[in-house]
Amino acid sequence: MRRVKKARRTMQMQTMARPRRPARRRISAPANPLRRLARLPARLPPALRRAAAAACALVLLAAALGAAADAASEPLRAELHDAAWLRVRGIAVRGTCTLNPEQVRAALPGVTGTHIFVANCDSLAERVEGIERVLSARVTRNLLLRRIDVCVEERTAVALALDAAGRPQEIDATGVFLPIDPDRVERDLVFLVGTAEGGVAGIEAGLAVIQALRVRGLEVLLSELDVSDPAFPVGVEVATGTRVEFSDRYPAARQAEHLAVVLQTIGEKNLIPERIDLRFPGLVEVIPKNQADGPPPARQERG
Repeated sequence: MRRVKKARRTMQMQTMARPRRPARRRISAPANPLRRLARLPARLPPALRRAAAAACALVLLAAALGAAADAASEPLRAELHDAAWLRVRGIAVRGTCTLNPEQVRAALPGVTGTHIFVANCDSLAERVEGIERVLSARVTRNLLLRRIDVCVEERTAVALALDAAGRPQEIDATGVFLPIDPDRVERDLVFLVGTAEGGVAGIEAGLAVIQALRVRGLEVLLSELDVSDPAFPVGVEVATGTRVEFSDRYPAARQAEHLAVVLQTIGEKNLIPERIDLRFPGLVEVIPKNQADGPPPARQERG
């Protein structure tokens, strides 16, 4: 009976025992690398132990030298930031044709006099590209001459047209309207007629024809191009008033090629057609003027 009571007492004591808490992890600071090297197994070769100690010493020396260099470079960095010989002296502009270089410089106020390494070339290029006549711009630093170089690619006007307000403006090959500078002599460009009726499709059709003619040097042939019907643009020749009818049924480049052949043929025969029909692929129709109207006028070249 005493053994049974003793066993029960032991079981009660075990069930009432408090649970043990998990052991806490101790976070210790990283040990000194030199001490770790000292704890390397003694069975490592002495040469390997010396090489490891030398490498560790070099790492510690490099870290110390880096910290010292950072501390010593602060005065030098401040001196370079305030150096007058690193200030931008001016802005050089290249590539302008219709634009005035001063217009480009006006888009970059406050650049002259700033630190040349502070100037953000990408940001300056975006500001130059904000000018209406600028297609793209590239900005670089010229450390030797202490200046900012701007290389501009302008939009090339290929035609004239009336804008929504009825004002004549130039149009580039992508259909962007460009205001005309009243102080600049206007170039001899094809005038797009009927843009209000033809809309964007008419302008695109007219520009496609003009670009095809420009490749063959024939864009000066036409004085105007009616794009009221985008499917069938109609041009008028400068000297003779000949109607040249185009279409969107086949590429404009082939139509320009056919037109060049027709002009060469009628030039050799001294004929002045009333109408040149290029609307149908593989078929070119030339309708001559009535000879009873009088002698044909002489051909004139456009400047």
